[in-house]
Amino acid sequence: MKRLLGLAILFFSASIALLAQSSLSDDSRALKALTVPVPIEGGPVWVTVVSDKTANVLWRDAPAGESIHSDALSSGLVLYAMGVATKDFVLTPEYSIEQDGKTFAGKAINIRNLSGGPVERGETLLGLVAFSDKIDLTRAFTLDFAGSRVEVKFNPDDVKQWGALSRAAQQGSAPQAPK
Repeated sequence: MKRLLGLAILFFSASIALLAQSSLSDDSRALKALTVPVPIEGGPVWVTVVSDKTANVLWRDAPAGESIHSDALSSGLVLYAMGVATKDFVLTPEYSIEQDGKTFAGKAINIRNLSGGPVERGETLLGLVAFSDKIDLTRAFTLDFAGSRVEVKFNPDDVKQWGALSRAAQQGSAPQAPK
């Protein structure tokens, strides 16, 4: 009986460990699936689509996470950008997306150095870029980010699994009116 109980405890512990590992793996896969590197003049910037899943992973315990999620709901598309300057340069704050012959302008919600101007080597580039229109993330598009153009093609299955942005994920905060 003790042996059976010991095996049950071992199985239960292993199951919990696998669930925890699966969750971390799922978080990592979601970020990887919805993030693209953008080689701007001053160094690489990683740009992530803000969705229910990525917002939860990036700002799980941050007080601002709910506010960022709310801002994303009131926009068509929000991208989170993060990088470190590898050399001194002047950032040109021009952001747009082209899809199906249409161009959608983005606006930087600056946290650090995305609003343009001189950026010194080693400084962080951090912020959100909001677009007033939604685009179809399951289809290819071109991202113009601070002078660099990148062709983006997400896996449609990944977008369906992790790319949704819903009001339910806000956990009770009131949605903001569209800007």
